[in-house]
Amino acid sequence: MQIASGVVMWIMVLLLGYIARRRGGDENRRALAISGGHFRTLLPRMVMALLMAGFLAELIPQDVVGRWIGGESGLQGIVIATFAGIVIPAGALVIMPIAVALLKVGVGLPQLVAFVSGWAIFAVHRIVTYEAAMMGGRFIALRLIASSPLPVLAGLGTGLLLSLMPA
Repeated sequence: MQIASGVVMWIMVLLLGYIARRRGGDENRRALAISGGHFRTLLPRMVMALLMAGFLAELIPQDVVGRWIGGESGLQGIVIATFAGIVIPAGALVIMPIAVALLKVGVGLPQLVAFVSGWAIFAVHRIVTYEAAMMGGRFIALRLIASSPLPVLAGLGTGLLLSLMPA
C-alpha cells in the first residue's frame, strides 16, 4: 500500500509538472521554490517525528495498551482510544508517528481509527486556539454535537469491515 501511494504521488507530480511546462511561464520554477521551502521546513520535523515514533514504540507498555485499546478491547477500547485522540495536543507530524507506534505495540485497527478520528475531529488544542477565536461558541457547540458519534462509528465501521474481509 505504501509503495502504491508513493507511485501515485510521483505520477501526480510528473503530470502536474508536465502541465505547468506546457503552459509556459515560470510555474515550474516557482513551484520548485515553494516546494524547496516546504521541504526545508518539514524535513527536520519529519526526522524528529519518526525518531519519536521509534522511541514510543519501545517505551509504551504493550500489556497496558493491549488491555485498554488492543484488538480485543472492543467498544470500550474504541471509546478510550477516541478520548485519547481528543486530548493529545499535537499536529499531524506528531499524531501520525504516535499512531504508528500504537499500531506496533498492538492497538487494534478499529481503536486506531477511532484514535485518529477523535484527534482529527475534536482536538482540544485546535478548538481552543482557532475555532473559539474565529467561529465562536455556537459554531463549536453545533459542530461538536453533530460530529460527536463519528470517531466511535468510524471505529465500529472499521471492525465491521475487518470482519467481512478475508484474513
